[in-house]
Amino acid sequence: LADNIGKIRSQLKQRKVNFDEAKNSINELENLISTFENNDINYDKKQYKKAISAMESGDYRTASELSEKAKSSTESSISEMKKVNLLKEQLLQQISEAKKFQNISYDPDGLDTIDKLIGDSDFEGATTKINEFFDDLNNLLELKGQVKELLGQLETKYSTSKEFVNLPSFKSDINQINDLLENSDFTTAL
Repeated sequence: LADNIGKIRSQLKQRKVNFDEAKNSINELENLISTFENNDINYDKKQYKKAISAMESGDYRTASELSEKAKSSTESSISEMKKVNLLKEQLLQQISEAKKFQNISYDPDGLDTIDKLIGDSDFEGATTKINEFFDDLNNLLELKGQVKELLGQLETKYSTSKEFVNLPSFKSDINQINDLLENSDFTTAL
């Protein structure tokens, strides 16, 4: 009888330890989940619900294992979310700097798509979209450089040729190119 009582006490102690571990793990998971909720980002709670279900049914060890697995996945998602938000901020800063320092107006359609993708926890899709915008902006910068270089060559030819040839419409064309350059229409200017 004493051996049975000792075994039961030992089992109860272990059950208490398992309960405490599961409860702590679930609490930590809930704190991580709140990060998503506070940022209005959808979070798939399947693993969380499974852990809660196991906890309520008294399977504390399984509850702990499930919540630890969900915590690891959630921490990874939070890390991805932080990376994509940083990348988005860098894009917005580069757009602002292009306007301020290069006089390039770049207001792409679809910037709100990034926020939607982030809100849907599609961090890979958001990263892809951000990189597309970076590529577009870099292409604009390259086009502007090409236009300015060709325009400089053209103006040089004009100034050396105007002594020998009457080119009144040529100056008008150069002004039109400068206007296109000012309006960030580099393709047409080129």
